[in-house]
Amino acid sequence: MSLRSTAGQRNFGEAVNTGIRPGVWSIQQWAEIADVFGRHLKYMPGGGDQQAFAPRQQPKESEGEEKEITASDIFTGTYNLVGLTSSLSNRDEASKVSSLQHLILRWFGLETITADLGDDDGSESHDEDEPHGDEEAVDRIEPIPSAQPTVKAPMKKHEVSDRDRRKAHRLLEALSNALTHEDFLRHRPPALLAGDLKISSAILRSALREGWIEADAFTSQSLRIWKALFFTSEEVENQGWLEWRHQSDDDPKSFSEALSGPELAAALLGWFLAIDDTTESGQGAQIELAAALAVGRLPWLWSGDPDEVSQELALLLALTSRSDQLAPAVIEAVEHRCQQLMRNGQALKEVADILDTMTLPDIRKLISQPDVKEGELLWQGRLGFCLALTSSPRDDRHNVAVKYLQASAGQSQIKGSYTVPVRALLNESLVKTEDRALFVDLAKNLQEFVDQIARGHSTWR
Repeated sequence: MSLRSTAGQRNFGEAVNTGIRPGVWSIQQWAEIADVFGRHLKYMPGGGDQQAFAPRQQPKESEGEEKEITASDIFTGTYNLVGLTSSLSNRDEASKVSSLQHLILRWFGLETITADLGDDDGSESHDEDEPHGDEEAVDRIEPIPSAQPTVKAPMKKHEVSDRDRRKAHRLLEALSNALTHEDFLRHRPPALLAGDLKISSAILRSALREGWIEADAFTSQSLRIWKALFFTSEEVENQGWLEWRHQSDDDPKSFSEALSGPELAAALLGWFLAIDDTTESGQGAQIELAAALAVGRLPWLWSGDPDEVSQELALLLALTSRSDQLAPAVIEAVEHRCQQLMRNGQALKEVADILDTMTLPDIRKLISQPDVKEGELLWQGRLGFCLALTSSPRDDRHNVAVKYLQASAGQSQIKGSYTVPVRALLNESLVKTEDRALFVDLAKNLQEFVDQIARGHSTWR
């Protein structure tokens, strides 16, 4: 299959190639790249081979399928980030800027395109490369600029004005608008979407690292994007767009394969790690839940050899984190947060497996928990996840005020006996397993996760 680049892809490559260089990289250059990338997000290949316009995935060394994360991997594995990140973080700022350029071009697939389309022999283009029929000239094959070599130039301190910051925040909102637009989420080809998410992670983390966008704005816009991808959609309120599209796709296997691999897993982990992890805040609690659902319901998003994921993630962290965020103790905390996310996702997956095999009335009868606490995370069937806004006994005489987190109904009252506390779902009467140790770990993790969500409930109203 031939690989063609659109004018938008070429423009993005040129913007990265010229803007992310030692002595040049600045908020103005970031704004140019973000603007060009935003225009790329609005491009939708129509008909024909849509895969031809997607950033190419890095070739796999083996022909076997990507390894999906399993429960045993989650509870025994580690990303081993401390050593990798320490070795990478020792580079000087000029080298980091050049490496960031290389990372973004590679994740976008442009280096591979350059190698495929290079014409060192000076031969002329083949006729098949030219536009024909009703094909627009914008879709012709064009050579992609290769990455600039590392330049040992002194890093200049560029002034950042209030106007620059306002523009950066407008561009952040514009990218969020593009990534959450219904047409984009409904129709974006999966291979293109994989590239979109990788580049979004890298350029948004870069702006956050430099202080060009505020942490609160980064968190709120990231939450908006992640909720659309993984939490709720216009199609099914208790499913994010990616889950709905995977289930409704004519070829779910191809869909998941296009959205798999170490680069994407590392980009999503890096994005998640940059979001405020203070789960006492409403936004922190919501992103923890949305991310855990992504792990539990879409395990193929996080697939890939753990060593390769570690290498990609360590590089992203080293290039888009402040120096104080790369101290060994901080990276250890990052490793723990990655591990906790995987565990939270696995615990919610076990909950989902229960819900798939039983009706809600049958589940309610097997739950012995006598009451619901304020801030309790509930599962209410087609209404999805809810938060209890009041404490109440679980009986027919009391109602529980709830806030719907996925359904659009807002707030309501549910009879106490009809509530399904998530923490109560991992009990031995519901889960049949021969792996007692794993069950204990899952149940403990779910309890801790629900407690985290409860601590953020007061600002989630």
